[in-house]
Amino acid sequence: MTTKQEQMTMASRLLAAVGLNEGQEYIWSLQGPTVILTVAGQAKMTKVKQSDFKTLTKLGIEFLGL
Repeated sequence: MTTKQEQMTMASRLLAAVGLNEGQEYIWSLQGPTVILTVAGQAKMTKVKQSDFKTLTKLGIEFLGL
């Protein structure tokens, strides 16, 4: 079983790989863990492959702003 920190680390790496930058396109809410997308992040998230998005949700990551 992975911890929240491990989930967030894996998710951050995947988000960086698809071009989303923490602090500019999204921030973390630790109550989920939840990714809160900025307007710029919302635009970039529409270009993320469905398989990458499924991987993030399998990690237990939720999204606000989609």
